[in-house]
Amino acid sequence: MNIAIMQAYFFPYIGYFQLIKSVELFVIYEYVSFRKGSWVTRNRILDKGKNEPTYINLSVSKKSIGDIVSTVNLTHKKERVKAIANLVYYNYKKAPFFDEIYPGLKDSLYCEEQNLHSYNAKTIEYVCKLLGIETTIIAVNTDCAFIENSLEANAKESGNNTMTQRVIELCKHYGGNHYINPIGGLELYSREDFQKSDLEISFVKTDPIVYEQFKSPFVPGLSIIDVLMHNGIDETRNLLKSYQLI
Repeated sequence: MNIAIMQAYFFPYIGYFQLIKSVELFVIYEYVSFRKGSWVTRNRILDKGKNEPTYINLSVSKKSIGDIVSTVNLTHKKERVKAIANLVYYNYKKAPFFDEIYPGLKDSLYCEEQNLHSYNAKTIEYVCKLLGIETTIIAVNTDCAFIENSLEANAKESGNNTMTQRVIELCKHYGGNHYINPIGGLELYSREDFQKSDLEISFVKTDPIVYEQFKSPFVPGLSIIDVLMHNGIDETRNLLKSYQLI
């Protein structure tokens, strides 16, 4: 079974959903440390007037830095979500697929989850359902706590980096034999390390994707929100196929 393991990002870019589509099991992993300025609490949409990226941000307590993501809760949620919804509205109200996308997107933004990990997981699941992605998604990892405890103990004893070993142990735990990672993982993971554990590893490389954005010069790498607003559900489903496994 092929498997991917990622943090729960906030309305991530299309490559994140290509990764989900490429596997049978997608694990949204919660035992990671919260880092300030990561894609867990923010992403970029298009500022229509300036034709440049602008950030949409969730808010958490400053004391959360370094905490496990599963323990981090949103702060000022109602006000922040309202601001995000308004920013999306004013920048995309003239987008060709605004009427198709915005109502459901707004409902997703206002989902009741207060926990950061759970909130992002719900919005990711919403987008997957919208795009017809049928991959099994696991977002609750309490049964993996023993793996983290073991990794921590081994790291203290040996001084080894736990990143690769964590992925290997999670693949074994969930019955995966082929781990798939975004292309950036080429610099992080060794195929040999996975082969030693009888695992295969591949990487998703997104093909160049260009589409019309208000007849202005194309701004790449934005949130899936931008892709949906300009392409609609059907064409975004087609764009999900624009990747290679290497």
